[in-house]
Amino acid sequence: MMIECEDLIDDTEKHGFLMKKTSKGLWVNRYFATERNFLHYWHEKKEYDDHIASKEKYDIAEVKLIEKQSTHGIVMSFMNGSKFKLELKAAQVMERNDWIDFLEAKRKLYSVDEFLSDIKTEKISFRTNLFKSMMLLQEKEQNVWILNRLDESFEISADESSSLLLRSDNNRLLLAACRCIHELIQTCHDCHEELKSRDQKIVAHCRNYIRRYADIVKGRIVLELLYLPGIERKQFEELGEKALCTSLILTTQLEYLNDHFSFIPKDFFTAFDKTIFSTGDIISALLKLAVKRIDALFINLLSFTPNQQGERILNIPNILLEFLHLIHNDLTDEELYKLVIDKVSHMINFSFLCLFVFSL
Repeated sequence: MMIECEDLIDDTEKHGFLMKKTSKGLWVNRYFATERNFLHYWHEKKEYDDHIASKEKYDIAEVKLIEKQSTHGIVMSFMNGSKFKLELKAAQVMERNDWIDFLEAKRKLYSVDEFLSDIKTEKISFRTNLFKSMMLLQEKEQNVWILNRLDESFEISADESSSLLLRSDNNRLLLAACRCIHELIQTCHDCHEELKSRDQKIVAHCRNYIRRYADIVKGRIVLELLYLPGIERKQFEELGEKALCTSLILTTQLEYLNDHFSFIPKDFFTAFDKTIFSTGDIISALLKLAVKRIDALFINLLSFTPNQQGERILNIPNILLEFLHLIHNDLTDEELYKLVIDKVSHMINFSFLCLFVFSL
């Protein structure tokens, strides 16, 4: 049965073993799987099951022609001008036909040329002005647009001194990262509207665009924030009070993205937790600074009786609030101060505080 483009709702995927013809003309058994507009292969199925990176991937959107060859064969020709053709064989004719129908439907769904033709002939319409203009651009042009917006957020110009100046100010660098995430959030709201469309080409291309946008933003922010002191050593308190508070803004934005937009890949968020910091890291660093700033209340803590120690520990929330009031004068944004208070109040429990104090 022929698979229509509209049947591939929510990025339906296909996987299984196929024979692949090597550059030396040999036929080898490989495990293939589609992922949105890509066809991947692995040497073994276990590699696929273990989420190991594929040996190679082919952009289905760049396929010019998919043909049947002999009894079980599939030949895919590409639009990149090269003479390369991907030659495959299935175990059975029905399986071969299923793969061809599926790949052809994927090709039509993700073909940029066909998509642009549909836009220009007004066969499809968008719900937002952003995507109406953005989808008229080729992928490289879209990427340039994204990179230019990131440069604006990070206040980067052709003058290299602007980069050095930005990276020398922890808080300013973090605020720039916040602007980037804010831009992504606004684009995600527009994308969410576009994904309500009944036209699966719109859904596929808009989702593909936002994932690419998120990937570029992730790479740029992680790269820039690695200039922050103490990041690689996980010594977050070296950022200073104001920068730590701004970090809470950033982690809150990331949480908002994760909670509201399921089309953002999960590795977008894990990249920040593993490479940069998480909300818990920032809260912990703020606590450490709080204790250091008001350390008079902890002098000779271990020399006190257990009851006296308990009284001191129970007073930690008030200590933290006093600490935050101390730095309030350094914060120019009232909303930022309110966020810090709210975030700390909701995320810290008594047991965590006890463990933290006794670990000092």
